[in-house]
Amino acid sequence: MLFTDGAFTPERIRNPQVRSALCAIAECGPPIIGSCDLLGGVVRYQDAPTMATLTKAIQPGFSLEHLRSALPNDSSGAVRVPVRSRSRSSFTTQALASLDQFEAALQLFEGVLDGMEMLVLAHCVLVQMDEHDRQTLAPLDTERAAALFLEQVFQGIDFQPFVDKLLGLACRSVAAAPEKIDPKEEAWLLPADIAPSEDLTFRARTAAQPAQLPYDGDRAYERVFDAVTRTFHSLQTRHVLLIGERGVGKTTALAELARRAATGAVPLLAECRKPRYSGWCNRSQQTRHNAGRKSLASCSQ
Repeated sequence: MLFTDGAFTPERIRNPQVRSALCAIAECGPPIIGSCDLLGGVVRYQDAPTMATLTKAIQPGFSLEHLRSALPNDSSGAVRVPVRSRSRSSFTTQALASLDQFEAALQLFEGVLDGMEMLVLAHCVLVQMDEHDRQTLAPLDTERAAALFLEQVFQGIDFQPFVDKLLGLACRSVAAAPEKIDPKEEAWLLPADIAPSEDLTFRARTAAQPAQLPYDGDRAYERVFDAVTRTFHSLQTRHVLLIGERGVGKTTALAELARRAATGAVPLLAECRKPRYSGWCNRSQQTRHNAGRKSLASCSQ
């Protein structure tokens, strides 16, 4: 979408505001465009929701004008270059990563992010900034700004069509699957010399389910399950850390999440295997053992 045959093609973006902002950056930006240049283009476009969100993340003692001064100067009077003369080598590593992340989000949530693209772009630019960029933008709390943009995106769009599509695909997959466990299916375990382990998904698929399941109707734990499943499918990170005193139910919560995945109750994790490793585990050995496995979430305690 953003690059076609090696050339930068922002004109393919459907949102006219984002399209105009990216084209202006490509035409008037420096030879190598960085993250601050991208954010500067977003700020200069004066999109009201974007500016309102940035204002909330301004550091104490600073103002939005200080942020504008910290960003690269407007180069609208500079010699313009053709947009398509830009390529991936025309961007810094961080700027390119933000564009790739932005494009991936648009493709993953096709049609869902309509009208929110500028906020998504700002979020992607901010999360990919390096320490030098953050120091340059001293008036802005970049981490808070990135979180605020993401929060505004989730609050402002309707994910239901996307969820309905996923649920439909999951239901068709479950309906087409055999009712009984494949007799050839085996638990995915670590070798005994690495660490004790247990395949929670395999246990859920093969064990008889109790009449009363844990956490049924418990809203507090439902929020935990929702947060975990969202993190596993995040565009930024897929690592989850459950913290709590011994005996509060961390292991039971993981087992319940595996049970839901095994029964198809969590469509996004329907094919996910969850082996659990108890006690001390050599991480390098664990990584080598799991190499090449897809849809695998390993949990350690």
